[in-house]
Amino acid sequence: MRVLFVLVPEDDVDSLLDAAFGPDAAQRPVLRRYPRATDERHLLSLVRAGRDRHATTWGRGAVKAVALGAVLGAITNGVLAAFFGMLGGMVGVACGLGLVLGAFLGGFTAMMTGTEVARPELRALLRHTRDGDVLLQLVGDDREAIDRLLESGEARGLHALRIT
Repeated sequence: MRVLFVLVPEDDVDSLLDAAFGPDAAQRPVLRRYPRATDERHLLSLVRAGRDRHATTWGRGAVKAVALGAVLGAITNGVLAAFFGMLGGMVGVACGLGLVLGAFLGGFTAMMTGTEVARPELRALLRHTRDGDVLLQLVGDDREAIDRLLESGEARGLHALRIT
């Protein structure tokens, strides 16, 4: 699977696509077009909110959430058992139970709220974001379409990222 990201001023999107694929809309590949952004931080938030598997990663944040939940659960249950007599004061049992339940709740919370962040190479591209830019994404195995869009963007001086 090949992916191409191109940062384009909103007013130039149609002219870029016309230059790359011609004016016939039927000839154009399917593109994902992120909403207009005001700056880098705004576009990063749009990418994160999109939960696009080609643009984001989620594993690192999920592992952190599970680990933090496990630690917090174990500490909480340990304190409750030691100082307040929860589970008859059996600290070992309370800590083990807190570890398991905390890990589950941390993972559940991570999956419900999302731990997505933009891929590192995409973050480098988004540093070039200006007010009014949109991010175009072309995904597929059609190397020719990706190359045409990349060449058209480079001819206009646009910033692009190809991931193969």
